[in-house]
Amino acid sequence: MGLPNGRFTNGRTIADIIGDYMGYPRPIAFMDQSLDVDAILKNGVNYASGGGGILNDTGQLFVQRFCFYKQIDLFQGTQKLVKEKIGSEAADKFFKEASYVVALGSNDYINNFLLPVYPDAWAYSSTGFTNLLISTLKDQLTLSMSFNDNTKQLMQDLSAQLPNATFQFGDAYNEFADLIANPLKHGFSNADSPCCRLGRIRPSLTCTPASSLCKERSKYVFWDEYHPTEAANQVIANAIIKKLGFRPLNAPPSAAAAPSNNTASSPATTSVAPAGAPSSPTALSPASSITTFPFIATPPAPTPSS
Repeated sequence: MGLPNGRFTNGRTIADIIGDYMGYPRPIAFMDQSLDVDAILKNGVNYASGGGGILNDTGQLFVQRFCFYKQIDLFQGTQKLVKEKIGSEAADKFFKEASYVVALGSNDYINNFLLPVYPDAWAYSSTGFTNLLISTLKDQLTLSMSFNDNTKQLMQDLSAQLPNATFQFGDAYNEFADLIANPLKHGFSNADSPCCRLGRIRPSLTCTPASSLCKERSKYVFWDEYHPTEAANQVIANAIIKKLGFRPLNAPPSAAAAPSNNTASSPATTSVAPAGAPSSPTALSPASSITTFPFIATPPAPTPSS
């Protein structure tokens, strides 16, 4: 039996995979009791919060989630602690040479904008409700693509405006959409139901102790109703690595082998990686760029037709 690892998946997140590939240390979660300034200087720190988003209202049903504003406050507190430990000049150098990763946006749709529930079953015929679903799906996909396009432009603008900072946008929307539409092409057998589920109840939201698990987890695209499995995360991470030209730290260009989609030999996950994490993390790792993972549009695993 596995133990909770702070991730909404069965193994590594996209951030874990990219961080491992590049050779980053695993940043320590900001609420870890062992976290101190020495650990931050060595491994960085992660402010990820399940259910958090860009907006303060996002995920408020989860109560103990930290939105992006709160995560920024925590980062400012980290800056103060580091300056007290090593001095302002050394701290400024540390933060200027660090890599920061932000992965957010999906919760602002799933757990905010798209959350209201309406009595559609009473207001529509079967045909009308089907048309509503198709129209709504189109609008949702348009929203996610618009979010990604505008965020990409924002990253370009910020890179031009802010000195000593480079912003990159890791957009794997098309790759993930293709993975869902054509799972067999990528070595998966199931893209329409979660590996972790509560009997036949759909949607069953996230995993619980009462949930049952599929036998071949590497063949499922979805771990729960919303989050990919580690195997699917590997495909998405590889696409981002290729698009952004990531390579292992301190390795010459010729030594950067292409990552594999095979997760069989992946190390066990014990903490959050330096390149992002579940929900809306901001991770800091000693090593001078900012990479923003987009709203990759992970819709609920579609329910197969009977």
